[in-house]
Amino acid sequence: MTRAVLLFCVLIGAAPAGASGLPEFEAPLAELRAAVRSQPLALGGALKARPRPAPKGPERVSDPETWARMLERARRNPTLTQDLRVGDTDYKVFVAVSESVVPGQECAAGFQPRNALYVSQAVSGPGNAVYPVRLVSDCVGPALTLQLFALDADAAGFIADSALYDPAKGKPLDPSRDRLSPAQVDRFYAYLTGMVRLFAGGQ
Repeated sequence: MTRAVLLFCVLIGAAPAGASGLPEFEAPLAELRAAVRSQPLALGGALKARPRPAPKGPERVSDPETWARMLERARRNPTLTQDLRVGDTDYKVFVAVSESVVPGQECAAGFQPRNALYVSQAVSGPGNAVYPVRLVSDCVGPALTLQLFALDADAAGFIADSALYDPAKGKPLDPSRDRLSPAQVDRFYAYLTGMVRLFAGGQ
């Protein structure tokens, strides 16, 4: 169990929930909601409690215009929405999910790509319990989800936390603290660029 999922479960006392597919990718919403019930994987890892403030001089996820377009697109055309309470805050979570492959996302036989954008909007309360935005890239199998990439950002679009999962070592690498090889750095930015293009409507 990842740190994000464990912390989320402690906070709300619920198992994570997952989803796959967007209506525009020919997955009916009823089918998606059935997948959420049968494969509870995504939402728990989506709303990650803030472990620490963003470092000084953080990097942007994208340019401000693309960032705003990506979030607005998720709010206007989500795969699903969910109401959630964390701490003293009620949130509405807009989830956009796609099975389209992004650069660097190679799934083994029997696994399907799943990429998700989570946009959390505080409805009541202070609204500082979770990151407002999270991007996640996975390979999903019948009984196992392999995590590939995850990134949390603040409302302005600055990277606050991120992880690149190393299949060989079986653990996440934090680009802000761990030393990444040039190939790993390239893979990290391939995921980031591909996810932004996917959810902002650039591919």
